[in-house]
Amino acid sequence: MIKGQITLEDVVNFDLKISPKPYWIKVSKNKIWCPYCNRIRTFKNNSFYGVRKCEVCGISIKDYYVKKFNKLELI
Repeated sequence: MIKGQITLEDVVNFDLKISPKPYWIKVSKNKIWCPYCNRIRTFKNNSFYGVRKCEVCGISIKDYYVKKFNKLELI
């Protein structure tokens, strides 16, 4: 390998700190599993952006992983 060359591992290995919802956790009504906070959170409406966002980390409900782990519509 040439010094300074980028390997495939460098390109593919990125640190997303997300985690799926554990199967034993039950989410109550009006709450959503936040894969970035790794907790059940309330997603509040943000009238400026027109979306619901996590009240702690600020991720939108339109994020792919939020939709995937909460079984929301993936469009």
